[in-house]
Amino acid sequence: MKKLLFITLTLIGLQQASLAQNIIKGKVLDAISRQPLENVSITNADKPLSNVLSDQYGNFNLKADGTKASLMVSYIGYKALSVSVSTGNDVKIELQPDVVSLKDVVILTSAH
Repeated sequence: MKKLLFITLTLIGLQQASLAQNIIKGKVLDAISRQPLENVSITNADKPLSNVLSDQYGNFNLKADGTKASLMVSYIGYKALSVSVSTGNDVKIELQPDVVSLKDVVILTSAH
């Protein structure tokens, strides 16, 4: 009985350890200023419902099914980026500002 309990607990421990290794940890930065970006959307391309947002320091944690994942990273005012990553490694993602120049500005008003 003790041997069976030991084997069961060992298998549960191994399963928990393997699940812990399938976490993608990273940080999202502005490519020019190197400042962290808050509320950046990070999505595992293989699991579109696995969306997370970066915290105020640009950090994020995302679960992955395997040891590799393709991340879609997007933020307003920056170019979207697709990044291939491996679990277990800290990832640093730098987003480039998406500079758009306006040629014409039209202002509409109405008086009531």
